[in-house]
Amino acid sequence: MQGIEIGTEGYLVNSVNVDWYNLAFNAGTIPPINPLTLTVPGNQTVTTGAWINFTVTPTDLNPNRIITLSTTQLPAGAMFDSSTGVFSWKPSYSQTGYYTITFTATDDSSPPSSSTRNMGIQVNQAAPGGSGGGGSGGSSNGGCLLCGTFPAISTSMWLLMTGGLLGFVASLALLTIKARGNLEHTKRRLNRLTRED
Repeated sequence: MQGIEIGTEGYLVNSVNVDWYNLAFNAGTIPPINPLTLTVPGNQTVTTGAWINFTVTPTDLNPNRIITLSTTQLPAGAMFDSSTGVFSWKPSYSQTGYYTITFTATDDSSPPSSSTRNMGIQVNQAAPGGSGGGGSGGSSNGGCLLCGTFPAISTSMWLLMTGGLLGFVASLALLTIKARGNLEHTKRRLNRLTRED
């Protein structure tokens, strides 16, 4: 820098020389920023015959992006609405075990961002008497002898079937009593007729 001294106040600048330099910095490895996140509930436990419902929620830091949801390893009978993220499933009595479901969210950026999360669902056999909390029964060891034989039948259907069966048995009992009475009456008549001869 060049200039003229102007007393105790400093210098008056009349020309400036500037040199330009190219600088390069090595910042090391920078992890990629993934603006797309996917929120999935923690692992769940459910019993057979009971519904499990939850919502998978994607969040994208890039505004106005279209997000597509998908899933893999969906159990038989399970439903996943990719437009709302709602998962619903009512495991059948034959579906006990552990299931891992993979959910993926992908946006339409270039290149596309994606986020994948796994969720585990443990399906346990429902207690004897049903999963609705009503009813009791079963053997003392917790096993259900008829659960594998009959499909799931509602309580009202069981009551109807039991009532019909009891009515049928009662009718048979009354007919048997009446038939025995008629048989005894017929035996007495035959005995009288044979004595008179």
